[in-house]
Amino acid sequence: MLHAAAELTLDMAEGLQSEGFGLKDATPYNVLFRGPKPVFVDLLSFEKRNRNDPTWLPYAQFVRTFLLPLQASRFLGIRLDQLLMVRRDGLEPEELYRWLSPLRRLLPPSLTLATLPTWLAASRRPGDTSIYQNKLRKNPDQAAFILKSLSEDFAAGLARSRPLSTEIDLVSIHGLLQHVHSGFVPDEGIICPTGTRGVQAKGCAGCRLQHRSFQCSFRASWRTSACS
Repeated sequence: MLHAAAELTLDMAEGLQSEGFGLKDATPYNVLFRGPKPVFVDLLSFEKRNRNDPTWLPYAQFVRTFLLPLQASRFLGIRLDQLLMVRRDGLEPEELYRWLSPLRRLLPPSLTLATLPTWLAASRRPGDTSIYQNKLRKNPDQAAFILKSLSEDFAAGLARSRPLSTEIDLVSIHGLLQHVHSGFVPDEGIICPTGTRGVQAKGCAGCRLQHRSFQCSFRASWRTSACS
C-alpha cells in the first residue's frame, strides 16, 4: 500500500529528527510489508543532520514518488502499479498538472503540490542554483519548527490523497484462498505499491500463498484452472 508506506516514511523522518538524524531519500522502494504492516528496510538512508538546517532533503522525491502518484490514483483513477512500473522516479508536478481538470488544479492538495510548482517553475531563471544552497537557522528550534510544519502539511496532503478502494490484508486473502472453489484460483492477486507481483496461488484445496515480504492491494481477477 503506497499510502501506508508514505505514512511510515513520514513517521520515520519525524522520529529521527528528534535524535539528530534524518532521511536522505524517501521512496516506496525503502518499504516492504510484513503481512499488512509496512517495514522500513533501508538503514543506509539514515544520516546525521545539522540541527540548524530546516531543509528536508528528500522533499521533492517524497512528493514525486508518494503524493503525486496517490493523487493521480484518487482523482484520475490511474492504477498505481501501472503508473510506477513505467515511472520509477514518480511523477513531476507538471505531468499531473496537465492531466488534472481546471477545477481540480485549484483545489487542495493539487493546488500546492502540482499547480503552484508548475507556475513557479515557468518563472524560474535557467541556471539559478540558489534554491540548492543551505539556509541554516541560528536557532535549532526554528529549524525544528519549520520541519514540523512541513511534516504536518505532508500529513494533510496524504489524508486528502487516501485511496478510495478497499484493501485487504494477507490474512484475509489467505482465508479466502482456503475457501475458494476448487475450479477457480485467484490470478495475480497481490500487487505491491510499485507494481511488483508478490503472490501466486496454485492448486485448489491446498492453495499456497507465496509472497516476498510485502502486501498490497487484492485484485479479484479470477480464472479457471486445472487442479494439480
